[in-house]
Amino acid sequence: MLTPEILRYGLFGGIFGILVLSMLFLRGRKLSTREYILWGLLAVAVPVMGPYLVIISKPGNQRKQSPRQ
Repeated sequence: MLTPEILRYGLFGGIFGILVLSMLFLRGRKLSTREYILWGLLAVAVPVMGPYLVIISKPGNQRKQSPRQ
């Protein structure tokens, strides 16, 4: 049974995993400290913000439905 606590830990674990993977990838690049931090934050922000952006954009609602008569 999934409890809110288990889901919360899974979410934060996934975010932490994304952060670690992005930092491991970026460490091989020639970046300044500022660029390193900004790219790492972008790598974390896109997956975290993705579901919210999909909800806001309301995909599939592009065509207007005719009113029923």
